[in-house]
Amino acid sequence: MTGTNYSEPTIVESLDLEATAAALCCRFGEASAEAYRLATLHDVLNSSRALARALDSFTSLAAEHYRGIHCTADMRGDAQRLAHALAVWSDSVFTAGTAYREWTTDGAIAGLSAERSGVGSDASFTPIMRDHVTPTASRA
Repeated sequence: MTGTNYSEPTIVESLDLEATAAALCCRFGEASAEAYRLATLHDVLNSSRALARALDSFTSLAAEHYRGIHCTADMRGDAQRLAHALAVWSDSVFTAGTAYREWTTDGAIAGLSAERSGVGSDASFTPIMRDHVTPTASRA
């Protein structure tokens, strides 16, 4: 993990987050689709926990560096671990969101309104994290 560079921008689109949130609150019905939904959401939960741990660790170490406690140490390894956790989390959200959108596009619940599903009901729910680079058009 240390020594690996994560130079591609990590982007979390609000549509992916909203679709992932909606997938947490529904069932896909068909057995193989439901198994895939559960697997992708399991990855989202695990990567979310890992990201939270990485953020907590990075924050703790950064605070020590800020106060000058470890001013001779280098935080590059910590930054790379955080970048890796963010990239894994971003990919898991993208995968779960894509699975949900594909399932709804196939007509399974295409008629479900945003109000009933809870998606889009909070106007402040638009987290988009962007690097200093222009995002690519598609991740597929």
